[in-house]
Amino acid sequence: MASSEKMPPVDAPIFDKLRQLVDKIWEIEGLCLDPQGRPRSYPLYSLFGPLAAPDQQSKGREWLSQTLVELQETVEGNLGQLSRQAALLYFRPFAWLKPFNFDLSRPESERFRAAAQGDIMQLVLAEWIRLHPSAVNRALLTERIETLLRGPGAKWNPDLYRPTLVDCLNILLPDRDEEAIAILVQLTAGEYGRARRGSLEEPELRSRAPVVYLRLWEAGKFDYASFRQAMFNLPGVFHDLSRPLESNPAFYRTLPASFQIELQSFAHKLTTDLAEHLTTDDREAAALLKQVAYLEGATWLFLACSYVEEKGLAKLPDLRRPDPASAATRLCQTHHFHHLDEDAAQTVDFLRHYKPATLQAVLPHALHYRNWIQQALEPD
Repeated sequence: MASSEKMPPVDAPIFDKLRQLVDKIWEIEGLCLDPQGRPRSYPLYSLFGPLAAPDQQSKGREWLSQTLVELQETVEGNLGQLSRQAALLYFRPFAWLKPFNFDLSRPESERFRAAAQGDIMQLVLAEWIRLHPSAVNRALLTERIETLLRGPGAKWNPDLYRPTLVDCLNILLPDRDEEAIAILVQLTAGEYGRARRGSLEEPELRSRAPVVYLRLWEAGKFDYASFRQAMFNLPGVFHDLSRPLESNPAFYRTLPASFQIELQSFAHKLTTDLAEHLTTDDREAAALLKQVAYLEGATWLFLACSYVEEKGLAKLPDLRRPDPASAATRLCQTHHFHHLDEDAAQTVDFLRHYKPATLQAVLPHALHYRNWIQQALEPD
């Protein structure tokens, strides 16, 4: 897209200057053009990405540094004014981003160039905001987070492609101000909305959750109560954390060992709380319990039996059903302890304390304890 293309009016004097500065990046040999002279599909990777060659990274950082200096000159060194304009452009891209969206109706070279320009403009704005945190920036950042979590979702609205939740967190996490911590507390508590399952925001928030929790833990703002609330707001994280420690996703294994152990203890306590207080009407708690990735030991089977007997259930529903009783089905699927032998005779004897109808109800689902349940059903 040529820089002279007509744009809708944007209430930020730095906008036109930013477009001009981004146009200059194409003059840097080899930085944003492929060997055939066409704009690269994703030039940001060649500037600052992990796969960028050292000389390209150097060129990119030099260009970015000079660009920020020239933007300051545009506002005559008024850093507060520059920060406000940058935040308005970055967190409210609706007024200017559309001409830079990836439009398949355009010729290929024009399509790539327009999308690349939009990406690079957002990169510049994000860099300035990250380097100059302020109350105004944080207010607009929280507005953006709420738009992503409560709005229609980026899948249906190209204006929401950037900044993403991860973009916002990458700006927020290095910010050491107490106000930034307060925003993270509110985010984990669900006060800005929840990432819907299947949305583009859900895996983003899920992958960054460990770093968010660590930041809060280091600030003394992450205990069991806040962990419990966080898991209800992002159940996929509970699935990740309920695995054995050694099989946690990679983004957890980079955390300090002491914090990993703390998260594991929180996850076990929450699993126990949910299993011991399972009701027939709390669908949200039951759905969270079904997110547990791994259960081990007969204790969970005993809890399922107690639930079936207390509620007078003749059978348990399939795990895929929304019925809260399906959480007891999940408890039945517990594994044997892999690191020590369970006492089969003691387990069978304990199972005999339940009614035969209870054992018949859990039998189809308790694959790993099926033989012991059948022994408990046999006459003495």
